[in-house]
Amino acid sequence: NFVKMDSGTFGIAVGDNGTILHWNGVSWQSQTSSTSKDLNGVDLLSTTDAWAVGKNSEIVRWDGVSWTNYAAPLNAELLSISMVATDDIHAVGGSGATIKWDGVAWFEVFSPTPSEPIYGVSMVNSTHGFAAGESGRIMHWDGVEWSDHITPTGNRLNSVAMITAS
Repeated sequence: NFVKMDSGTFGIAVGDNGTILHWNGVSWQSQTSSTSKDLNGVDLLSTTDAWAVGKNSEIVRWDGVSWTNYAAPLNAELLSISMVATDDIHAVGGSGATIKWDGVAWFEVFSPTPSEPIYGVSMVNSTHGFAAGESGRIMHWDGVEWSDHITPTGNRLNSVAMITAS
């Protein structure tokens, strides 16, 4: 479902039934997964720090050696994840799910779209991030909370990618 590359020699792909693949610069290799649940999104900061999210609130973390499961603060399908730092990670998903990792635990963050799915998230830094979802919805993270933005479409937005806040 999703691939994230850190460099030309390290990348991770995730998919159905807990599939996790690792790119070593030459070929894709299977990794032992800590879950059998479908994984929808992955992000990484380095070869020793990656997270993936998926169905039934599944959250798994790579530490450079193995994948470990983490408890989610809500029950929703998680669809996308974006990392700013090891203690600043956001994930989004079904029913307006918005959660944040603070370096110790995942916690739920207020969502201005409590009933509509959010399909993609892209964090620029700790005070700027954007998420996209159903009905053309785009939300902005200001370092404290998510706010809604009006867009010129009512069509579903599946993904968002940002380089800077502007």
